[in-house]
Amino acid sequence: MGGSGVRSVPFFKPSIGEEEISRVSEVLKSGWLTRGSLTEEFEARCKEFLGANGCIALSSATAGLHLSLLALGVGEGDEVITTALTHVATVQAILYVGARPVFADIDPVTMNISPSDVLSKISPKTKVILPVHFAGHPCEMDELEEIASSHGIYIVEDAAHAFGASYKGKMIGGKGFSSITVFSFYPNKPITTGEGGLVCGGEDIIDKIRLLSHHGVVYPIKERRWMYSAVELGYKYNFTDIQAAIGLAQLSKAKDLHAKRERWFKLYNELFKDNEALIRPEPRGYVYSSYYIYPLRLNLDALKCSRDEFAIALEEEGVGVSIHYSPPVHLHPYYRVKLGVGEGSLPTTERVSESELTLPLYPEMSDEEFYFVVDRVLKLVNRWKR
Repeated sequence: MGGSGVRSVPFFKPSIGEEEISRVSEVLKSGWLTRGSLTEEFEARCKEFLGANGCIALSSATAGLHLSLLALGVGEGDEVITTALTHVATVQAILYVGARPVFADIDPVTMNISPSDVLSKISPKTKVILPVHFAGHPCEMDELEEIASSHGIYIVEDAAHAFGASYKGKMIGGKGFSSITVFSFYPNKPITTGEGGLVCGGEDIIDKIRLLSHHGVVYPIKERRWMYSAVELGYKYNFTDIQAAIGLAQLSKAKDLHAKRERWFKLYNELFKDNEALIRPEPRGYVYSSYYIYPLRLNLDALKCSRDEFAIALEEEGVGVSIHYSPPVHLHPYYRVKLGVGEGSLPTTERVSESELTLPLYPEMSDEEFYFVVDRVLKLVNRWKR
């Protein structure tokens, strides 16, 4: 099962082909490289794909989270409830606007924020719930929407992992969910634009974010771009037509990329079943994950090693790995001091963080690469099992 001729497998390879290269070349030859008509076309295609009310493409998902919170009026004295099992960017966006992050613990199976713990963290200062769809598996949106509605607060979804995912038949980012949804187009995401992000929401929110994303300026006469007025304190977070060229090519094959990720995810689960040392991710039956990553967990009680020892040994065997996320945000040095939240405050988050190991999963993975990974994982399990 080791795979003929394969000696190493990277953690990820982007799915970039001739269509992306050709489209980018056309933009480079066009004489217009920054935000323009191609970006507008990409936004319209994303709106159609997701069934969104409105969309705006930005320089990153971090920029999208920042501007989303600003557009909702979140600021000093407000609290935003989120998860600590996320990239630090989620929490940085909250701090950018002067609000205080409040961490809720997670569900040990989905690794998503726990609605019951969110409810316990609501205070008079709570302005937003900011769930993260971990690994592309949608959070329990019905419960979160009910909590938000009953307390008069907003939801901003960090859907950086979840482009193409759906919850109970409804697309993440589409109509009928949260106030705002933010996607990422970083190279290893379900689709990529090299760098970039997308915000989905009502047209009024999107118009506000559009203004903030380009220096807070308006152009009274569209044809005279040199005549403008600054009406807000804005930022330089705009998307470019070079990114849009890549994105349009990626959108055209998004469902195929998704299906390939799903195949590898499910095959990992099949080959790792009934192994007491491995805790497989188990998507709920009423969600459709984006299958962004394969977040395996090690049952450390069944192994004579730590997760870090296992990860290092796997890399020495030629398998690229990652960890999502260790340490969780509240245990990073800066946030320990800034927020004063220490060990033991989020027991499930901390336990998951110590055992999670992300295996290679990308659309263009070959059968030989896939079985090489499986072979090396099982080899190490056998080496260290109790």
